[in-house]
Amino acid sequence: MSTTPPCDPGASGGAPGGAVPSEHALGTALPMVERIARIVSAPRGADGGRTTMADPVVSDIVVGRKYSAVQLVDGSAGVALTQHPVWSAGCCGDPDAGVAPPQAGAAFQGYIGRSSAELVENLRSPDSVTAAVALAAVNALVNRADVPLLPGDLLEYLAVRPEDIVGMVGFFGPLVRPLRSRCRHLHIFERRDEGDCLPADEAYEVLPKCDIAIITSGTITNGSIDGLLAACASCREVAMVGASTPMLPSAFADTPVTWLSGSVVADVAHTVEIVAAGGGRKEFNRYLTKGNLRAS
Repeated sequence: MSTTPPCDPGASGGAPGGAVPSEHALGTALPMVERIARIVSAPRGADGGRTTMADPVVSDIVVGRKYSAVQLVDGSAGVALTQHPVWSAGCCGDPDAGVAPPQAGAAFQGYIGRSSAELVENLRSPDSVTAAVALAAVNALVNRADVPLLPGDLLEYLAVRPEDIVGMVGFFGPLVRPLRSRCRHLHIFERRDEGDCLPADEAYEVLPKCDIAIITSGTITNGSIDGLLAACASCREVAMVGASTPMLPSAFADTPVTWLSGSVVADVAHTVEIVAAGGGRKEFNRYLTKGNLRAS
């Protein structure tokens, strides 16, 4: 079992993942952002997806230092890691990090009163904040109370074996100790080189040697998801984890992803208020309903 201590989960700028070299692309497969945008935007009927009704209108957009949030007029909301390269504070950094620069949120106010589909289109943007707001809109549309979430901790569903090597992209504190007690070795990858975390770019070399991979869904908007999934091709289990996770199994079909572990915003008002004030997952965690879905 690994004895490597965890890295600092509160380090500012510790958004996981990294720029993806072209050789790490998923071959001819559609990029993940394209998959998600197409599925969420396409009208669907009796197959369990959205109907041909008009997309819910956006009622509020908040860009926070750690997370961004989108609220719709039907009362739903979604969140996603902001990940600005300069002023973001990771997901669980300093609780007193303060609010984001005013111009960050102002750039999106023109979308209020418009169709949520217009925001979803921005998921393809190379700008991490623009993509984060789009992913929050996706999550407002997808992560709802009627999603059949399996309750409990992700590790109740991942079949971790004593001989397993596990790769964790992004620091998930509550999972570290339980994983170390169950597996042979746990590698943790972070953008910020601190403590005993491995540099994010090493994930591309190490993940192919892992049995299980746990990946922050912040990688969907920071440009690293496709390369990371390519590196996980031989993993027995791959889980996308965190409040940014779109609970949309069809988007992960024909990828190595086996589990989605995310949440539904249960208390919209408190969550949006905390996001606006610069709070992160630790602060709004109590206002989420967390759960898991089998992806494949």
